[in-house]
Amino acid sequence: MTSLRTTLCLSLPIIIALICAGCSPAASSSGDLDIRAGCAVVTATSTMAAAQVVADVRATGCRDSDGRPPSRDDTVDRLAEAVWRSLRLPVDALHVRVLDSTDAHDDSATVLTSEELEARFGPGPPGVVWPVLERGATDGIWFMLPVAYVIVGLGMVRLVRRAGVVVVVFRT
Repeated sequence: MTSLRTTLCLSLPIIIALICAGCSPAASSSGDLDIRAGCAVVTATSTMAAAQVVADVRATGCRDSDGRPPSRDDTVDRLAEAVWRSLRLPVDALHVRVLDSTDAHDDSATVLTSEELEARFGPGPPGVVWPVLERGATDGIWFMLPVAYVIVGLGMVRLVRRAGVVVVVFRT
């Protein structure tokens, strides 16, 4: 019975850690965009808007090299250039949002198309724009499937230990 308890004690923290890691809402920067754009936090995610692939970029705490907050247009330009030069796959447009303590209520996005970005910052990533996979409302079931496998496995171990039966399965 001690090995079953040991197995349970070891697997429970791992399962909890996996669940917490998958559901973490903490904001963190995408790669080194924060350093290149001079902002505290920059997040970039690709989404699908109608029939276009859009990179949604949000930045907070942007500062110039002397520590002062830059103008909104300068910040948008720095962010757009940093994101455009770091993309691995092409996008149809960038939606850039700059949030700061002074204009936190202003959540308007500056939209830059791929043609504008290519004219201003040079060619972006090569290739065809592919639509982003959108998650459905029932996709959470696939997250719970490994947890169910662990529970079933532990139940089988308990059953085998009680009954003293060994089951061997051969698969061809």
